[in-house]
Amino acid sequence: MPRLNSIADLERRRSELLADHAADQPCVTICSGTGCHALRSDKVNQAVVDELQRQGLDGRVDILRTGCHGFCERGTIVTILPLG
Repeated sequence: MPRLNSIADLERRRSELLADHAADQPCVTICSGTGCHALRSDKVNQAVVDELQRQGLDGRVDILRTGCHGFCERGTIVTILPLG
């Protein structure tokens, strides 16, 4: 990824990313913050990837590893968007 040197660069990059993403495509977000990482969020991520492949949904559902959601004691936190 090229270095972002200005707010204009950031906005341009944001527009590029949004253009590449279908608004109606589901996205599974998996917390990878420190607490969730300690609770093996990497295993949760791999299980989601494996299940999507098993169901024939790989490429039709985005998977996004995120930072802390703020509920570390409840980890690993997973959300499905746009369903919430």
